[in-house]
Amino acid sequence: MLRGSFKKIFKFQSIVTSDIVRKVAHYLHSRSEIVKYEFETSDGAQYDTESIEDIIGYSNPSDAMIEKISLIAQKKEEDRYLAQNFIIVKFYDRGAWDSSASLYIADASSDEIAAISKELGGIIKLAKANYSWLYSSKFLKFIGLILSMAISILLYSYVVTLIKESNPSWYIVYLLLQFAILGCLFWLFIKIREWAYPESVFNIGEQEASYKKIIKRRNYILGVISTIVLGVLSSICATKYF
Repeated sequence: MLRGSFKKIFKFQSIVTSDIVRKVAHYLHSRSEIVKYEFETSDGAQYDTESIEDIIGYSNPSDAMIEKISLIAQKKEEDRYLAQNFIIVKFYDRGAWDSSASLYIADASSDEIAAISKELGGIIKLAKANYSWLYSSKFLKFIGLILSMAISILLYSYVVTLIKESNPSWYIVYLLLQFAILGCLFWLFIKIREWAYPESVFNIGEQEASYKKIIKRRNYILGVISTIVLGVLSSICATKYF
């Protein structure tokens, strides 16, 4: 039977909860009796432990937030455990790493690789935030198109009509204003997205309360955006049809 290794990198916005970490730990224990844990925090500290409760029970304060969690199952051979690691699962803060999670399987049969990658991959994907689509390139292009169209209509309706006759270079002014406003609005969108929809959250310890505050921010932002969109649509309709 074929034997080999397997590695997969997960790139999505993530919310890592105590429940998800426990599920990974439980799965690793079903494959190996010895499972070790490591985690790193934003103040530069690194911790090693043999109990998952040391991670779940970590206070996780804002000045020393968890940035990386590693769960490591060791391989057993002939009734002894080797120094070689069998399965490694890691969760990352995407602000510090370019990945949200990774899975590594070492020296396993093809059947083991297929089963473990499917089962553990399913658990890891539970950490995927339901707003990951906000970070997709297609959505960003869509937002850019919508903003560009709205700015074009508003500028043409309220600015061009005022300067068109008196300024022969009105079209250049129109384009410059459009690009400047579009750039500012897009920058504002990116900042609001980071503020209300963070790329990674380790929803453990004190950060559980912090994440609840983020949800409140999100609801507030959605209310403001809805009001602005309705106002713009009403203005455009009033200009075009009345």
